[in-house]
Amino acid sequence: MDKKSVPIIVSALLPAVITTLKFPVQTAGHLAWLCPLALLPVWLLLYWSRRGREETFLEKPPDPAGRLLAVLYLAWGMALLWGSAASSSGRLLRSLGSDGRRWVILLTALLLTLYLTRRAQVLTRAGKLFLPTVAVLLLSVLLLSLPSLHWENLLPVTADEVKGLPAAGAWALSLSGYGVYAVFLPAQGEPEQGSWILWICAAVSTLLLALMGAFGPALILQMDQPFLYLLSGAGVPGAFQRGEALLMALAALGDLALLGLFSQSCTRLWQYLFGGAGWIPTVAGFALALADPGTGTAIVTGWTGLWGNLILGVGIPFLSVLTGNGRPEEKVGPHFVGEK
Repeated sequence: MDKKSVPIIVSALLPAVITTLKFPVQTAGHLAWLCPLALLPVWLLLYWSRRGREETFLEKPPDPAGRLLAVLYLAWGMALLWGSAASSSGRLLRSLGSDGRRWVILLTALLLTLYLTRRAQVLTRAGKLFLPTVAVLLLSVLLLSLPSLHWENLLPVTADEVKGLPAAGAWALSLSGYGVYAVFLPAQGEPEQGSWILWICAAVSTLLLALMGAFGPALILQMDQPFLYLLSGAGVPGAFQRGEALLMALAALGDLALLGLFSQSCTRLWQYLFGGAGWIPTVAGFALALADPGTGTAIVTGWTGLWGNLILGVGIPFLSVLTGNGRPEEKVGPHFVGEK
């Protein structure tokens, strides 16, 4: 993954977090906000183990192993695209109330996604706009939520919550299942340095801390979309009257980044396998989101999504490191006969 892909993946992880955040709360309770920071060393270890091995099977001549991996990642990428489109449209429908129409939302999102992914440079330029906007909006959300925080909601910590930390840690690691698709984006520059991992861990922990302080774990588990209630009743005179509007703008930008990431990655995987029309996986994912949004949402929010992301986002990349696959070939320059 190169530097130009970082803004897209950082922006895309926001909707992935807010869609699945109930899982760490359910398992670790008051300690859920600690999981991303506690796993920072593991994230960095996984990252540094991949340094110098950025080349994927897409850059190599097709072989049976490469085709099998492409099928696995394409199928799971389409499933995540299906679930992400379903959950994002459902989130917007809940905000609009009875006036919303899912097919209108999905058609609009499909057209925007296809526009953003028609060329790699377009998605890259969009990422440069998305990331600072998402960062400013997220910081604004956290600042505006301060008056509603009640620190007593972070206590008491029970023994069961401590025992649930490993499961909540698995959720944090499963976010790699989203990030791994960034390696399938076309390379456009030098490799990134990994500092973005620290910022992601800090941002996710802070967001979970704000939600925990505002509602407490019991209330969060009863809410359909806890993130959308974080600024309930908040407003800024002369700017906006409802805090929910700021939250929806933040979520919408992240959704576009996430859908664009899956769309462009699945396009490359499809063309590697079949060639031709790379738009087919994107259209198919949105069609499934319209036909069966419930199953799509269940995929990304349930155990299926957790295990699928762990296997494809952590397990397979870790095995490739252990077996030495993905290591770039050593380049040999010209030399004189007899020269060592």
